[in-house]
Amino acid sequence: MVNQALVHADAWQDLLKRARAAASGDEQAAGGQDILVAALAEHMGAPIRATLTCTLGDIGVLIGLTIVDNRVLMVVDPIAATDDKLAASPDVQLIFAHTSDMWSTLASALPPIYCLRAPATHLRGAAPDVLHLTTEQRDTMFDREEANLQVFVEAWEDHSTLVHWGNWWSVVDDHLYGVTSVEGHLIVKAWQPGAVASIFQQTIAAAMDFVQDRVPDTDLAGMGIADEDLADLCASDLVGAGVGDCVRV
Repeated sequence: MVNQALVHADAWQDLLKRARAAASGDEQAAGGQDILVAALAEHMGAPIRATLTCTLGDIGVLIGLTIVDNRVLMVVDPIAATDDKLAASPDVQLIFAHTSDMWSTLASALPPIYCLRAPATHLRGAAPDVLHLTTEQRDTMFDREEANLQVFVEAWEDHSTLVHWGNWWSVVDDHLYGVTSVEGHLIVKAWQPGAVASIFQQTIAAAMDFVQDRVPDTDLAGMGIADEDLADLCASDLVGAGVGDCVRV
């Protein structure tokens, strides 16, 4: 089950302030019992976090993803290039999902490029091909870049220790390439569609394995929050509070 809500700028800042208060145990500052605030508060201390930045020309999307147990929160923020800088939209889309729906939900928030969105099941063939390019050939190739996706995943064992993974993907002439840096040298590999999903899911699995038994479990149901409650929240009249366009998928 996936629940979504569009949160407008002023309401988003208020929700963040109240969620931080709830996470710190300040119920008065949190404004009392609120399903959405409680759900956000739970993810404030999420042991697994990911940031995905995808650009397609002058537009793109910034996605912050957190996982607590098998519950996923995505904060989707459209971005656009202005004065050679990327600026985020003041409005955000909140998406609550289960880890079993994570990739399909995440992919739908990415630009409509097949080789970025393709599920892992579409991945065919063996290892990727390493391209042996001169610096000039590589620069010429990336001058034709249509889109790129940067992925950063981190897993926290405690408040001071983490492990992290990063991936950089590029789309050129409708083909997918992975770019890594080895001792200061860029290595470019040609991948088949489905590789982004496959490697992301493997990375998340590694992160979940890392935090397993290292952090206390937190249960939304134990906090009185269930999928049905979030669905009811989406059906309620929240437009006046700055939250709207909420749907169940």
